[in-house]
Amino acid sequence: MDAYTQPRGKPHVHLVVGGGGLKVTDQAGAEKFGDLPWKTDLDWIRERSEVTVSRLAELFGVTRKAFYGWVEGANPRKGGSQVRIAALRAVLATLPSDLHRTAFFGLVDVNFTGDASFREVFQGPVDDASYQDRLNAKLAEINPEIESTVKRLHRASPSSRAFESEYPSA
Repeated sequence: MDAYTQPRGKPHVHLVVGGGGLKVTDQAGAEKFGDLPWKTDLDWIRERSEVTVSRLAELFGVTRKAFYGWVEGANPRKGGSQVRIAALRAVLATLPSDLHRTAFFGLVDVNFTGDASFREVFQGPVDDASYQDRLNAKLAEINPEIESTVKRLHRASPSSRAFESEYPSA
């Protein structure tokens, strides 16, 4: 290459290939790729919830392919998805343990009061300011069931102190 064809400086655009397809972004966008708010929230949800991608995609009402696209940084195009992602993280953050979150995901489709399940409220309209309040109210309705499920799971899990006394922690 001679001096005229030698690339200099930083590129002005980048091609980013991800689950959402091919995207052209500017330099600032390429440097921030991966630090998107919904991606951060999805990573948090996936790390702290023992639930499959299929189950999460089902809860959001999208395909697994679309969900993986979100995880890789694609912009959620389905109306209200970014609000739903942030709202689910807020709901899950109120639950004290992984076991509580696992119990929660087992109860999202159960209709306790006769009006709607958590999933139905979650997939409902997100246009008004009361969306998070409706989710919190629905969580409060199912919280006694979550607690009883957690207690049942604690009783069912084998516990032995033999290993702990033989091999004390360092």
